[in-house]
Amino acid sequence: MAVLNDCTYKNLARILTRAIGDVEFFNGTVSHHGDGYAVNLRTTLLIYRCKVPGGDRTGSIIDIRPVWCECEVLRRGRVVANEFSWSEFTRFLPPRNLSA
Repeated sequence: MAVLNDCTYKNLARILTRAIGDVEFFNGTVSHHGDGYAVNLRTTLLIYRCKVPGGDRTGSIIDIRPVWCECEVLRRGRVVANEFSWSEFTRFLPPRNLSA
């Protein structure tokens, strides 16, 4: 069983936040590679943003809601069971990590 630690969650959140960019809907996969392992997060997300006057640009993220997600951990090329938790993962997602 692979236990995902805060460092892995933080790295995945950083990669996912960059992949989201300025969209309001995200469907895709992000990956993080560590020492001897890889984590692939496949997800579909709704991204809620604050309103920006004029509407020319997107506002800051105020919430991210998962529609679906699947986390896969690979060690030595083999998939291993893991304890991914969306509620643990959200600690590292915007808006909570905007100052980080």
